[in-house]
Parts: sequence; structure tokens; C-alpha cells
Amino acid sequence: MGGPGRGQRGIGSALFAQASKIAAGNRRTVLQAEVDAPMSGVSPGSEFARACGFTLANPEVHRVLELPLSEALLDELTAKTAERHEGYRMVTWRDRCPDELVDAYLVKPAHRGHRLGLAMKVRNHRHVQDALDGPVVAHTWNAEQNTHMNAINALLGYRQVEHCQEWQRQL
Repeated sequence: MGGPGRGQRGIGSALFAQASKIAAGNRRTVLQAEVDAPMSGVSPGSEFARACGFTLANPEVHRVLELPLSEALLDELTAKTAERHEGYRMVTWRDRCPDELVDAYLVKPAHRGHRLGLAMKVRNHRHVQDALDGPVVAHTWNAEQNTHMNAINALLGYRQVEHCQEWQRQL
């Protein structure tokens, strides 16, 4: 909708007013918006959201990683996790989650601390790499407060490229 030199014409304000009217007419109580912003966190979209009375509800970081990763790195990370997840079974699949796993949690809270998140991420990267025809870029978005997964992403070599901000406004 926007771009350099395209703001301040009232289009966003008109859309916001209409969306608010429609939401209220449908008995909605919260409006949500998503804004991509540079790593500085400031963008015309975030400034507009704040000016419309939105508050930042969930700041996430968008990270990217060039694949394939080296087998040596994946082997090293697998070795780091192997001793901590003995007795667990990891399952991978392609296209559709098996029915018996649809309601399963990736890592149940009682089982955290066994490096299962890292083990699963390494396994998934191997699985993806096996299907690659050439280099690709993997993308991930994680809440800033998800320090465990952010540390795993750092170990794998993901780099931060932008913020993905989820904004909310009560009606």
C-alpha cells in the first residue's frame, strides 16, 4: 500500500476508520495489525499503528539462514544433544502430519531442558537439506522473549534481518 513518498494522504486513516467500524459492527473487541520494521524497530507502519492507538503486543524477530548447512556443524550439534534426549523418539514427515501426532506438542513443558528443541531443529534441517536441489534461504520468526529458541537459532547461524511487530488495539 505504501512506499517512499506515498504517505500522509489519508488512505491508511480511512482504511483504519472503516476497519474499526466493520469490526465494531461485528462485535469484535480487538483489532490486530502486523508491521515489518527494520532492526531499529522504527518504521512508518509502527508509527502509524501507535498514532491509531495500537500497542505493541508481540515483538518478533525475523531471521534467515542460508542452506545447506555443513554436515560437520550438524554432526557437532547432534552430538551435543544426543546424551540428553535418550529415550525420546523424534519423528519427521513430509507434506502432512501423521494423524496420531496432530494434537501433540513439539516439546511438552515437563520435558524441557533436554535440548530437544535443538535436536528437533537439527533433525528438521537435515530433513530439508536432503530434499534440496540447491541453496535456499530458511526463514524463522520468534518472539524476542523466546530466549531458548533464539539461542538455538544463533547456534545454527541464523541472522536477524527485521522485526515483525504484532500490534493490538482495543475497540
